[in-house]
Amino acid sequence: MTDEEKIGRMINCAYNPPGGFLCQMGGYPPFDCGFCEDYIDATKGNEEVEDDMSGLENVQVFVPANELWGFYTQNKKRCQEEMVLIAENTETGYAVYMTDDDGTLMFSVCKGDKEPEYEEYVMDDGDCEKTAKKLFMRYLIPFTVIDGKAVVSGGAVEDTDDAELSLSRQDMEDEIYEREDALDFAIKDFLAVVLQEPDGETVSVEFGEAFIQEVLHHILEYLTNDHCIKIFRPMFFTDDDTGSEIYSQFPYEEYTFSEGGNSKEDADPLPD
Repeated sequence: MTDEEKIGRMINCAYNPPGGFLCQMGGYPPFDCGFCEDYIDATKGNEEVEDDMSGLENVQVFVPANELWGFYTQNKKRCQEEMVLIAENTETGYAVYMTDDDGTLMFSVCKGDKEPEYEEYVMDDGDCEKTAKKLFMRYLIPFTVIDGKAVVSGGAVEDTDDAELSLSRQDMEDEIYEREDALDFAIKDFLAVVLQEPDGETVSVEFGEAFIQEVLHHILEYLTNDHCIKIFRPMFFTDDDTGSEIYSQFPYEEYTFSEGGNSKEDADPLPD
């Protein structure tokens, strides 16, 4: 694949946030774009996007992407006064809004009543449709990574495995960050007591993050393998056998991280 083709995939991919150093699949655009199997074209026809969303009962699109610019031009006063809901996923709580910011159309993505997680300005009709479809794909359609590919999923959630399939990429990342924060505080406080250091920050400075993570892996593997305790530590990692990116909420039941198996370099809760 040529450099021009890689850049084209980077620009059009639904997983590539504007201005981001890492894409949502953990790659380095445009360098990794030529090898990525998770590519989703954010510019594909509006009918295809609607087909993807039509089978998801919790996803509602109130204004189709190809009608948004016309809707905006006819309702500028309303968009200046309020955030207009254009699409939402009632199960995940994510919603896409449009508003007028000093004469420029802006899309905002919010979860529930929280402040916007993402905002993007659009300048014309073509940019409006393309951006809207990208946001619909990125935030409203739940998918999972199976054998290195993003697969749209939906329906009722009845058990843990189905729960993983119902999560959007953003939900997965939120789940990972929250759990990693809790584990990070816990392991550093534990080591501070064991090593007789004043606090967790001192442990981090004196021994380094690699050491701390290795100890954490050993402890969680011990609890899983020797005591059959299910350890919740959601993460993305690369499978050694297939080279595919996998998302797992209980990875220690199937994979080894501290010695052999998947190395720490190939298995991280989230790419840095």
